[in-house]
Amino acid sequence: MSGRFHPLTCKQVKQILTNLEFTQRAQKGTSHVHWVKDVNGHRYKVTVDCPKAPFSQDLISSMAQQAGVARWGVSATHKGNFREEFGIDVDCYVLNDESKTAVISQRGMGKALGLSDSGAALPAFVNGKKMSEAVGVELLERISKPLIFKDATVGVGLSQPRPVNGYDVQNSCWA
Repeated sequence: MSGRFHPLTCKQVKQILTNLEFTQRAQKGTSHVHWVKDVNGHRYKVTVDCPKAPFSQDLISSMAQQAGVARWGVSATHKGNFREEFGIDVDCYVLNDESKTAVISQRGMGKALGLSDSGAALPAFVNGKKMSEAVGVELLERISKPLIFKDATVGVGLSQPRPVNGYDVQNSCWA
């Protein structure tokens, strides 16, 4: 087998999934085993077929993508903006995960609230003394754990994908 990475055994894949906090679901009558993990309202499901071990780079890549941890992490496949629809200059993205998650950037979320263009503006705002008391523990926790993805929609002035922090639009209604 050619390439940079050695094939992985079934035991190694199971250990990696356990370390990533996936749990094994019971299966009947099949060699395929499903491992699941819920993150920010999304269920990631990885299918492992141990008789196919050792796993090739292609199978490992497929399992990593199912887990939302592909080599470079989750990436944006599409980028848009709310300027025309809502009059707010805020970037939004669609991720390459299994759910095709719609995301607004952390900087964009802050900008939509009238904060500065800094990516740190939103976390700083909600962690302020008065706001942290008003928004509650659940919102503070969600804002402290944004989705981190690569903006693979490289544009003018960018030669490589850049990491972006963002929030799932569908699961971000924190009222």
